[in-house]
Amino acid sequence: MAKPTAVQNIQFHKWLSANHGGKDENFYFKVGGSLFISEQFTALSNGAKWLYLSMAMQAGKKSRFTFSKKAAERYGISYSTLCRRVNELEEAGFLTVDRAGTTREYNYYIFSTKWKPTPEPQPMVYKY
Repeated sequence: MAKPTAVQNIQFHKWLSANHGGKDENFYFKVGGSLFISEQFTALSNGAKWLYLSMAMQAGKKSRFTFSKKAAERYGISYSTLCRRVNELEEAGFLTVDRAGTTREYNYYIFSTKWKPTPEPQPMVYKY
């Protein structure tokens, strides 16, 4: 098995990192600007937006992931808020929840694209 390669220190603007000098190691993610200005995302409560971004940070590149009570607390989210905001994200089409059968198992969350509007069909153009 190949040894995983280390991610380089990433240089951020100083106001976008809590570390002095603006360097973060192995702890960053990308978000498209179109998400922030989409009608569906802006309609979410601020708590749901924060949870969604926190889940994206926690999940890394995975679309199916767990997000424990302890992980929520790391991002300043209480358990009761987690439950309410997960329901909001699920109803809005941002998440699908694969609920565990027992209380000793974690729920799995799956990022969903159901929130995205259906693209309008493009007219067919014929070239003669």
